[in-house]
Amino acid sequence: MIELAKFAKQHVPEEHELDDKDFVLKRAEILAKAGMTSGLVALSKTDSDNCKELIARVLNAMCEMAELRGIVVQQGGAKILIPMALEGTVKGKRQAIQAIARIGITINPEVAFPGQRSCEVVRPLLKNLHVECSALENFESLMCLTNLAGMNETVRKRIIKEGGLSWIEHYLYEDHEMLKRAAAQAINNMMLSEDVIKMHE
Repeated sequence: MIELAKFAKQHVPEEHELDDKDFVLKRAEILAKAGMTSGLVALSKTDSDNCKELIARVLNAMCEMAELRGIVVQQGGAKILIPMALEGTVKGKRQAIQAIARIGITINPEVAFPGQRSCEVVRPLLKNLHVECSALENFESLMCLTNLAGMNETVRKRIIKEGGLSWIEHYLYEDHEMLKRAAAQAINNMMLSEDVIKMHE
């Protein structure tokens, strides 16, 4: 097929050694430390859903490295991810939700999502518990919900109100061992709520 494309004088993309994952992560680290998140926050005010999708993809790529998540939060990245997770393109929303989940796993949710924001992230995180999402997206959302459920009663009530308890319980019966563990931890933190205890009596 490649020979046919060359014969037809069509451009054939070739793998480049600098496109390797290690090089990509190194570039992301350099850009993050140079203050790229602040620039993305300024660009996020655009009306273009496609631009917002690209911003969400870049922030998610940065959040892939645990040591860069603090920089993303510090420069306002977590704040702009919430509206991106609620509206925009389907791919953009999923990227934003995954970035939110990654931030909520390693950074205390009280710091990453202060005040009302901790309740606002519940609905997007529950969207990533659907079966069409990958196991990694499910796992990261469950872990973030676990941390959020440990915060306070307001967040736990929001999870119940959004129907999150049934989604979390669904993963208790999953074949994947890590998903089962994450769901069990989330249920454990949800048991701090008297409403959840009454449901299980």
